[in-house]
Amino acid sequence: MCEGLSSKNEEERSANTQHAELSHEEFVGLLVQDEKMYRDNLRLQRLLKKAKLRQEAALEDIDYRVSRGLSQQVIPE
Repeated sequence: MCEGLSSKNEEERSANTQHAELSHEEFVGLLVQDEKMYRDNLRLQRLLKKAKLRQEAALEDIDYRVSRGLSQQVIPE
């Protein structure tokens, strides 16, 4: 079982003086947010690897000048 990110982040956050001023609940909330983001990123990486995409692509890279019937207003940002 993966230990996750919590022990590493807890040490980093404890060393940060700004985080020393947080209440226990706020500190734990930040740790939970970090853990969720870490797990979401792992899941996304796993899914992208499993998809076996031939090339990396992003919505920002779409060339709307080429005639493909794509409208920039239709594709959400």
